[in-house]
Amino acid sequence: MIKLYTFPPAFGLRNVSPFCLKVEMALAYLDLPFEIVEISDPRKGPKGKLPFIDIDGQIISDSELILEHLDEITNGRLYGELTEKQKSQGYAFTRLAEDHLYWIMVASRWLDKSWFENIKEGFFGAAPAVLRSAVSGAAQRQVRQTYNLHGLGRHNLKEQEQFARRDLAAISDVVSA
Repeated sequence: MIKLYTFPPAFGLRNVSPFCLKVEMALAYLDLPFEIVEISDPRKGPKGKLPFIDIDGQIISDSELILEHLDEITNGRLYGELTEKQKSQGYAFTRLAEDHLYWIMVASRWLDKSWFENIKEGFFGAAPAVLRSAVSGAAQRQVRQTYNLHGLGRHNLKEQEQFARRDLAAISDVVSA
């Protein structure tokens, strides 16, 4: 049986991670038996992030690598019907969504002072009150540092909003075509 290591529910959502949901949906689509193992601390993952899967002792981390493996073990049931051009377009839009738009969305949750209280409660609500502020503050600083290293954090809010609108418009144009 496949074990999918993922975040627990938060904010009324089954999962706050689009990467974890992507793998869970693929497993369900492929009708593969799997068990969800919830982990609150992504640092416990082999690459310090979630999701990862365990298939009979073989650990695979990173949603893209997991999906490639699932496609392989199911003889192309995920990507086998796609042309090379369709696969290339899929990779390009995956990069747009996961490496650009995703980080703008993360910043809107983690770095917006008016929303961060929700983050504290949703991710750190189970921690003792004494630790909650310190731990959530450290996590917020790490997100800010990563966002700046990515480069998007160096833009003002208006520029970030313009990037998000262009990303969403590009995705919408392709999906509606």
